[in-house]
Amino acid sequence: MPPDAHCSVIASTFTPEQVRMLADTGNPVFEPMAAMDLRHLPTGHWPMFSRPIELASLLDEIAR
Repeated sequence: MPPDAHCSVIASTFTPEQVRMLADTGNPVFEPMAAMDLRHLPTGHWPMFSRPIELASLLDEIAR
């Protein structure tokens, strides 16, 4: 990822706080996410089915 690229994560099964905690432990999956824009949409793995309006709104917010 280029250093000037904006990167967001929509966390649907973990809260942003949990992602940061796992990143702080050195977990190789979560460590790169610590510097990213973390958003929370508690839906499970398929937000496009369970909460499509909220997902679209969040994606629109991130894109602006």
